[in-house]
Amino acid sequence: MISALIHVARPGDPVAVDRLADTLPALVAGVAAGLVGDAVIIVPTRNPAIETVAEATGATLVVRRSGLGPWLVGAEAARRDWVLCLEAGDVPAEGWIRTLDRFIG
Repeated sequence: MISALIHVARPGDPVAVDRLADTLPALVAGVAAGLVGDAVIIVPTRNPAIETVAEATGATLVVRRSGLGPWLVGAEAARRDWVLCLEAGDVPAEGWIRTLDRFIG
């Protein structure tokens, strides 16, 4: 299983929640296939709308600490050994589950 790390670079951007809403549902098929075990949303600053999305989806929300990159902070919160790094708005291409499953296996 993998942890999906989703970086929201500008949480105050009016379309940030929309971008996050594009990415999270795309991961549902990975959850159903037993590939994605958890999701971590990474933001540079707190944002109530992003916090609501994280709570509603069961994702872990982490705020970056000064001087640390988003992927390091996200990986620290991940519960799996493997991580899939996505920017908010990214939608994995068709066949991504099969490809990652073979890679990890």
